[in-house]
Amino acid sequence: MSKTILAVDVGYGNTKLVWGAARDSSCELLFKSIAPTTRQSDDDFADFSQPMDRVSIGVNNRNFLVGPEAYLAGSASSILDKDYIKHDEYLALLRGAMYYMMKKSGTIKHKIDGLVVGLPISNFNEHRDALLKLAFGVHTLPTPAGMRNLYGSTFDVLVDKVLVLPQPIGALRNYSGNLQTDDNSVSLIVDPGYNTFDWVIAYGMRPDMQRSGSFDGGVAHIFREVSVQAGKTLGIGMIDFVQCEDALNTGILLHKSRSYPFEQFNGIAEDAAAEIVKKFASALDATRPFDRIVMAGGGAKFYVAALRKRFPDFEIIASSDSVMANARGFYAFAAGLLL
Repeated sequence: MSKTILAVDVGYGNTKLVWGAARDSSCELLFKSIAPTTRQSDDDFADFSQPMDRVSIGVNNRNFLVGPEAYLAGSASSILDKDYIKHDEYLALLRGAMYYMMKKSGTIKHKIDGLVVGLPISNFNEHRDALLKLAFGVHTLPTPAGMRNLYGSTFDVLVDKVLVLPQPIGALRNYSGNLQTDDNSVSLIVDPGYNTFDWVIAYGMRPDMQRSGSFDGGVAHIFREVSVQAGKTLGIGMIDFVQCEDALNTGILLHKSRSYPFEQFNGIAEDAAAEIVKKFASALDATRPFDRIVMAGGGAKFYVAALRKRFPDFEIIASSDSVMANARGFYAFAAGLLL
């Protein structure tokens, strides 16, 4: 009997999940880590219209919208708190990941044999045991539409085993396919997420946690700088971070039914990234050399230019889908232990 493994990277900015070996959208999903409170599910209107791609998840007698289109509801935003896992929204996002695995696979599983989750290096030791306790055990989930005639409106799933990893370890495991089994080269894994900037040094596949580190230097800090300056220049006030990220990616800001050219603010983002990389370089133990820099995290693209300027003599490996690196590595790690 095959085992069910789910890897979930609940980040400050995005929640990423992987539940199968296939490296394609059939076994992966990403959605923003924004969970507005709600009184009902969009599925309540499924008989009358096409429901939004989000689901109502219950935690401690409160309901939260979770999923790819959850951020469109209300004014909720990402929670930038070092005690993130203590917020009900965190558990809602984690349960939402379980729900979407069932929905996308079209199969209800009453047992998850292995659930892999991660934490930033900065609070890994502080929150590891609490996250183990939070994730382990029975979770009650809503039944996806189309399966309710068999399973009812809700069903229980037992999480049998939980593995908590430092987030950059997932990226290292994901990258390991590029290494030979006897490769002892030294990699610097850099993981700029939404709120934190994490890194770890690894000898082959062996991480040296004594040479790892983390600080609040994720892309939210870049978006804050850009939002303030762009709001002043355009005379529209502070822009929310979702709009800011979209505008930096597309070159156009859509705000209150108007569009504004946004490329003029790329320099502000570059300067903010350079300041964060400068802080990282000061904190990095560079007394012993490394061979390459491997980028992970959804914010990787905002830091590549600054890292290349700061470390011009090193190969920098940054894939276009580095946002999924940790979750894919988490899955590979668990599959090696359980399958």
